[in-house]
Amino acid sequence: MAMLAALMPLAAACSPDSRPTIRTVFVTPDIPPSARVACKASQPPESALSQRQVLTFWSRDRAEIATCDARRAAAVKSVEGTR
Repeated sequence: MAMLAALMPLAAACSPDSRPTIRTVFVTPDIPPSARVACKASQPPESALSQRQVLTFWSRDRAEIATCDARRAAAVKSVEGTR
C-alpha cells in the first residue's frame, strides 16, 4: 500500500498540464433550388381513357403529389430548422 501511495505523485507528474480543446461544429448542407420546387404531376397514358380510368389516375396523381410535397417540405424544413 505504501508503494502505491509513493507512485501516485509520479503518475500525476506524467499527466499533461493542459487539456485538449474540444470544439463541436454543426455543419448543415446547402439546399439546392430544385428542392424548393413543387412536385410535378405524372403524365397520363396517351390512349383514350374511360371515366373510371380518369378518376383512378387523377386520384393516384393527387395522392402522389401530396405525399411528395409533404416529404419535400419536411426535408427542407428539417435542414432550415437547424440553422
